[in-house]
This record gives sequence, structure tokens and C-alpha cells, in this order.
Amino acid sequence: ETVDAFGEVEVAKQLIEVRQKLWTSLRSWARSTAAWRAMPFASLDSVAIEDIGKACAAMAKTALQCERGMAQNLDEDQPPSEKARHPELWELAVVRLKKIVWEFRDTMPVVEALGNELIEKIHWIEIKDIIGNHDFPLEEKNFTLGELIDLDVARFQDKLVVVSIKAQQEKKIQTQLDGLKAKWDRLDFDVINHKGSRDAFRIGSFEAVQQEIDESMVSLNLLISS
Repeated sequence: ETVDAFGEVEVAKQLIEVRQKLWTSLRSWARSTAAWRAMPFASLDSVAIEDIGKACAAMAKTALQCERGMAQNLDEDQPPSEKARHPELWELAVVRLKKIVWEFRDTMPVVEALGNELIEKIHWIEIKDIIGNHDFPLEEKNFTLGELIDLDVARFQDKLVVVSIKAQQEKKIQTQLDGLKAKWDRLDFDVINHKGSRDAFRIGSFEAVQQEIDESMVSLNLLISS
């Protein structure tokens, strides 16, 4: 009986520690998220995004640890239907913690995507089509992280990231096309007098032009294949 008593005390000790960790984590996370929500979107550089992402990963691990630890305190004799109707306070706390952690974690890739300076007007239209909100001035970037989260953009994370990547690729292609155009604008034909006439002219050697054509075709084919 003494051994059993010590075992019960140890279990109780572990459960108290897990509960304390859960409530402490909730309070700590509430303070952190309040500060993050107030941050202007324009101030969220790569360092801030990475820091928030690391904090989310650490707190997600804590939430799962608390969930597993507290599950030991469930009354296994209680029917599942009864548990569903009357969830314990710790279960509600875990659900709350996981929700706000996942909320920030899944929004960070969207923050990075929307911060892409290569996004043009046509892409903003596509982005607003995706989230179903054309009234919110996303392109002005004059809002807080909290306001962005409230738009529930995390639901569209994959699609928004694709638009951002597409904007980068299109800009790269446009830059290469502009480079080809600039080369052709600078290219002069070799013009010589026709049969010694001072008023009639013809194109002389075409080798330089042909070489430029060949190189441009190679570049264009590479662009098309990409």
C-alpha cells in the first residue's frame, strides 16, 4: 500500500507540473501574441518572421507535450460520449493554446509571401480573389499582423505562396527579355556603299547580326523551357 501511495503521489506531482506548464504557457503566449498582433505589417522583415516562426515551433511542441501529459488524467471509465459533452477545463485550455499557436504558425509563410516587393497589381487582384476580399487594402501594406490574421489568410497559405513565387519568376523573365531588347537596340547593321555609289547603300557583313540572332534564340528557348 505504501508503494501504491508513493506511485499516486508521483502521478499527482506530474499532473500538477503539466497543468502549471499549460497555464503558464497560455499566459506567456497571450502576452507574446498581443505584441505581435500590434506589429505593423511593413515592419515584419525576415528576422522578425523567423523569430516568430521559431517561437511558434517551440510553443507547438509544448502544447503537444501538455496534451499528452494531461491525457493521463482522463477517466478511462467515463464513456466517450460523456467526455465529448463535458470536456475538462484542461482540454479546453489545450485546444485554445493549439489554436492560437497554429494560427500564427500558418500565417507566417503568408506574411513572407505578401511582403514580396515583386508583386504587381495583377498579382494583388489574384490574391484578393483567393481570399475573397477586395476591400482590404493589402497592397498598401498599411495594417497590422493582427488585422491580417483576422482575414483568415492562413487558410489560403499554399495558393498565396504560389502567387508570390509566380511574381518572382515573371519578374525574372521580364528582366531577361528587357536585356535581350537592350542588346538589339544597341545593335547596328554594317552598312556600306552600293557599288561605290554615294547615294545607294546595302548591308555589308551579316555575321554579327546572325550571331546575335542565334544567341537570342538560345536565350528565348531557355526562357520558354523554364
